[in-house]
Amino acid sequence: GFLLRSLPYPQADRLGVLLLHKEWLLGAGKDGGEDDSHDRHVWEWVHANVPAVRVAAYGLASGVNLQAGSSHVGAIRYVREMRVSAHYFEVLGVSLFLGREFTDEEDLRGGPPAAILGFQLWKSTFQGDPKILGTTIHLKGEPYTVVGVLPPDLETPHVADLWTPLRPASAEECDGPNCGIILRLMPGSSWLEANTQLSNLRTPDFKEIETE
Repeated sequence: GFLLRSLPYPQADRLGVLLLHKEWLLGAGKDGGEDDSHDRHVWEWVHANVPAVRVAAYGLASGVNLQAGSSHVGAIRYVREMRVSAHYFEVLGVSLFLGREFTDEEDLRGGPPAAILGFQLWKSTFQGDPKILGTTIHLKGEPYTVVGVLPPDLETPHVADLWTPLRPASAEECDGPNCGIILRLMPGSSWLEANTQLSNLRTPDFKEIETE
């Protein structure tokens, strides 16, 4: 026998991932042809045309150099950065330990550079400073303002030390199929309603859409 553990998020049955079924994969005999990688055009369409869900996006994790305080002083540490859109933690159902998540303004091209720290990074590198919000850190030599700290023992879909805005509508970030999309049902909405709205999305490569 075995035990399946539910997702570690509130109302996990209302949380979904956008999957596309591509005709060329199905025609090639691939198993289901499911793809969870999307570009900015899919993001913009879902964001604008599927009111049954709150939607958020995430990119690829990467390693970056982190420096606290002045760019001329302080030790440099190699950390794992994850880029996510505004409302990402809201969609997961996660409340921050300190501060807030990214705003819509920060998630636009050219928006204010902001960062959210993981709890362990906050403790180990910043000594759990309760006044961390509003301070400046440097990632790859560029200044970012700390706007939040995630709670301890948080399980996130992708392992990272800190998070920065993805800006999924920007051609630089999601020009190709390199962004994932997560969904949370709005109050009073159902997956049947969401899937009906999603079924209107059609491009030459996409046959049908499902959420899981």
